[in-house]
Amino acid sequence: MIFKEQIEKRREQEQKTLRESFENLADALGVGKKFVPRAQGDDDAYRTVLNEMGVPDAELNPLEGDLQEQFEAILRRNNIMYRQITLDKHWWKDSTGIILTHLKSGELIALQPGVWSGYYFKHPASGKKIWLNAEVHKQLSSQAYFFYPALPSRPLGYKDLLQLASRSLAVSDWIYILVACLIVSLFGMLTPYMNKQIFNNLIPSGSQEDILPIAGLLIGASVGSVLFSVTRSLVLARVKDKIDVFAQSAIMSRVFNLPIKFFRSYSSGDLSNRIMSFSSICTLLSDQVISSILTTLFSLVYLYQIFIYAKALLLPSILILTGILVLLLLTYRVEVKYQNKILSANSRLVGLVFSIFSGVQKLKLAGAETRIFKKWTDAYKDNVRLEAHPPILLRMNSALSGLCTLGSTGLIFYYTIKNEIGVSDYIAFNSAFGLISGALVSLFMLIPFLAQLVPMYQLMKPVMEAEPETGTESTQVSHLSGGIEVMNLSFRYETKGPFILDNFNLSVKPGEYVGIVGTSGCGKSTLFRLLLGFETPERGAIVYDHYDLSKVDKRSLRRCIGTCLQNGKLFPGDIFSNITVTSPWSTPDDAWEAARLAGCADEIAAMPMNLFTLISEAGGGISGGQKQRILIARALVNKPSILLFDEATSALDNVTQQQITENLDKLGCTRLVIAHRLSTIKHCDRIIFLDKGKIAEEGTFEELIARRGLFYEMSKRQLNEERENEKAD
Repeated sequence: MIFKEQIEKRREQEQKTLRESFENLADALGVGKKFVPRAQGDDDAYRTVLNEMGVPDAELNPLEGDLQEQFEAILRRNNIMYRQITLDKHWWKDSTGIILTHLKSGELIALQPGVWSGYYFKHPASGKKIWLNAEVHKQLSSQAYFFYPALPSRPLGYKDLLQLASRSLAVSDWIYILVACLIVSLFGMLTPYMNKQIFNNLIPSGSQEDILPIAGLLIGASVGSVLFSVTRSLVLARVKDKIDVFAQSAIMSRVFNLPIKFFRSYSSGDLSNRIMSFSSICTLLSDQVISSILTTLFSLVYLYQIFIYAKALLLPSILILTGILVLLLLTYRVEVKYQNKILSANSRLVGLVFSIFSGVQKLKLAGAETRIFKKWTDAYKDNVRLEAHPPILLRMNSALSGLCTLGSTGLIFYYTIKNEIGVSDYIAFNSAFGLISGALVSLFMLIPFLAQLVPMYQLMKPVMEAEPETGTESTQVSHLSGGIEVMNLSFRYETKGPFILDNFNLSVKPGEYVGIVGTSGCGKSTLFRLLLGFETPERGAIVYDHYDLSKVDKRSLRRCIGTCLQNGKLFPGDIFSNITVTSPWSTPDDAWEAARLAGCADEIAAMPMNLFTLISEAGGGISGGQKQRILIARALVNKPSILLFDEATSALDNVTQQQITENLDKLGCTRLVIAHRLSTIKHCDRIIFLDKGKIAEEGTFEELIARRGLFYEMSKRQLNEERENEKAD
């Protein structure tokens, strides 16, 4: 067996050497192409998904480890989200995005959407393209994965959003929209033509036999126009939904990967309003704007009809349409500035209202209803002032439109009389001109919506311009042994403020249990934020094993660390989801084991629905101690090699705390614990006392007490209480 493994390793090394030789030869010839061996099994499917997601240069090499791990690492680096789905019957008839699944024979395949509709895949063995149908569907596993395109991990502009929107749509979507708008416009051309025929031929001849055919033709044209208008609306609704789904997924993925310091600049309500503005943009564009603009563009064909029927009226028609466009643009510019002010004021108001209702219990306890109402009215009055006093051009818009209509009618009559235009030609011209001017006037109705696009984009700008934590070049961390080195670390929150940590050094061995104590404001919680990559030090470095924190994918690093911070919260949902939120692949057995280690398994088992008992965000229905233990279970479910606890057991009694400590001792992981209770840190391998951003004292509990220094002075009150309790017992 040993010799077989050695032979396999030697063969892999020879293949790798041969590949490198070909690459070197290609580089010498100026080709510079990477020679990747043809994948055996899953390689082609993974590559197809990555290419569809816009990651064509990703290297998947079967010789360099597990393909699935490589694939997932590439997805994480590029912030590409995916979810598990069930392939129900007839799902393949409408193509949406790329899907990864298995044949029942075991081969992994990528299901690619067709240009017009449907799905196909390339058979792993033959390479033949196979289109999905009822028979082929029977050969597929019912479980699959759906992937969502992501935005690049860099500051973005509006072009990136447009590219994302275009990638969300198939070629067929664009063709359907253009064809539907064109056909509606062509049907409209029939009305001026038939009017000319009626007044030029039918009425002068007095023939009644021709009335029914002409009436039937006009009715047919109207019905056809309505049907294609409905088709256009359905296609636009589909386009809106597709863009909204993919764009919102990409935006949320980006938000989740922004650094923590970004969220300090905005309230929750304000940030929510900014994020949802992109969905509002999609709705505006697809529901009204795209349709109206395309209809207006295609209505330019009516100018050709005007040229045919009343050539002398073409110039005044163009002058009138130009005047309408100028007024349209002026109104648009004024409306943009107006909407920008309204949306900014509304965003601030939403943020304030969200904060008020989030802390309504504290406000009532403090009796601050009157003061907070005054604060709300101060913010709301800006909205009222803006809405009550719009710019003068917007208030006069209806009057100006009426004047334009009156002036254009007079100009048309003047040129009609001057050039002696015939009745039938004028009627045909009037129909064509009415259609094109009606399309432009419809844009006037859209100005309030069009004007919101720029302000909404301005609201989104902070989210777009902030740079995510993860870069495509960041090193992925899959495992940590538990060693931590903090070297010459200096950090402050403000550029000109005092250093919270100044030239700080700390070395933690794998498996060591370290307690961190100190007075309030000494930098304990800040140290944890730095260790987790939530803050960036001004100087110095933090190293986990051989990984420099500044050069790794911080998300992958945090997966190796179990964290329970001071202000940890539960999510609305069941207990199982709350425990496994950091480890979605965990089973109920894993959750029970984590709950056992956290000392809450028996209490969960006694609840009506066990692990699936529902709890609220505020922890309604459970005590503070139970909430803390569920949060500890969440930190333990992934079996991390490092644990960071910041006052994680402050609500627990000494017996429960001791039980959890004993359970954690058996795990053998590295533990850094911030605590004020002596019972929490008494059994630490080492206790560090921080003072003014530096380590003032260091040693075991007994050593620090015997030293009678800063730690002893801070602990005297608790020590005296313990002695009094012992005497009382």
